[in-house]
Amino acid sequence: MRQGFPGLAGVIYMNTGWQGPSPRQVVAAVQEAMAREAASPTDPATMEWRLNVLAQAREEAAALIGAHPQEISLQENTTAGLNAVIWGLRLRPGDEVCTTDLEHPSLAVPLLYARRRRRVRLRPVHIDPSDDGERILEAFRRAMGPRTRLVAISHVAYGTGQLLPLPQIAEEAHRRGALVLVDAAQSVGQMPVNVREMGCDFLAFPGHKWLLGPAGTGVLYIRRELVPHLEPPWVAHRAAHRYALPHRLQPASDDIAKFELTTRSVPLWAGFLAALGFARSLGLEEVATHVRSLARHAARGLAAVPGVSLVGPQEPQTGLLSFRLAGVEAEVVTALLWQWGRVVARTVPSLRATRLSLHCFNTPQEVEQVVEVVRRIATAQPPGALPQVRVERMAMQQL
Repeated sequence: MRQGFPGLAGVIYMNTGWQGPSPRQVVAAVQEAMAREAASPTDPATMEWRLNVLAQAREEAAALIGAHPQEISLQENTTAGLNAVIWGLRLRPGDEVCTTDLEHPSLAVPLLYARRRRRVRLRPVHIDPSDDGERILEAFRRAMGPRTRLVAISHVAYGTGQLLPLPQIAEEAHRRGALVLVDAAQSVGQMPVNVREMGCDFLAFPGHKWLLGPAGTGVLYIRRELVPHLEPPWVAHRAAHRYALPHRLQPASDDIAKFELTTRSVPLWAGFLAALGFARSLGLEEVATHVRSLARHAARGLAAVPGVSLVGPQEPQTGLLSFRLAGVEAEVVTALLWQWGRVVARTVPSLRATRLSLHCFNTPQEVEQVVEVVRRIATAQPPGALPQVRVERMAMQQL
């Protein structure tokens, strides 16, 4: 399987939580689709093929998470899906939204804008990296109130790797009349995810992280009964059943396609389909077992390095693992992992930590190599100039 990732030669890639490398079949699917589309993009046969790619992407994305195709909107990324729900719900002044203090900016920033623009009240739940599921659930019980309209949280915390007790939180939210929006960017692709079992009302995930597909692909799930109740924040012809200027508009309120705009890259969705096929061939239960085992192996090794402290569960629940090294800035640790070990990791600035994302192609031997590089960083004098720090900062802002 690992031979299917030619880009991994000479690199220890542990940053799938940002963007995963794509296996050969994904790259081939994009290239073949691009060539076919470029030749004669709007002839009848090519148009029919393009339509079939999009329809199949919708169907297979639905099957992946236990949804119905009519509950699936094809988006550019997770962030677009989260925004569609936050602004589509038409939150009003005084409505409350429960979230956590560990959220990715793609969820935190839209919620802060909703606070400013809609005057909703945010109730962030503090989660300590050592908190277990019962303690997290109890914190949500305390935070929810009669004005709570939405619970907007991650399935897996992007910084600490904590797995939130989503079914229990969703049950509690529904008991109080609130809806549940899930950022599943760090879970879909590294573990089985089923929206019915989770009990969520909305869920968004990307194709380019744990699914190892192309960037520019993302999926939004909306429970079918709720589709008519959300107003699309941006609209095009798919948001109208009939229209005529200057006065006639019949909105397509009951069709989830109303959240989709116009031109999209069919080759990217062909790559997305290939990525889903690759995930099925691996088995997501097997992937979850593998990445959790690797993360626990890494946690034990890193904990034995003087000055290292884990930021998250001491017994990792997912393939994400963050740590700090006393006396060395996290950005420097991340840069030196690359410079001294060809290890691709990332910095989580809000936690002042370096994060490792361990996936199906990673090995115990790679984990041990990373631990040895961290041990070297802990005992050596870091060099002065590290241009990788500047590159990572810019990438976080622009990519």
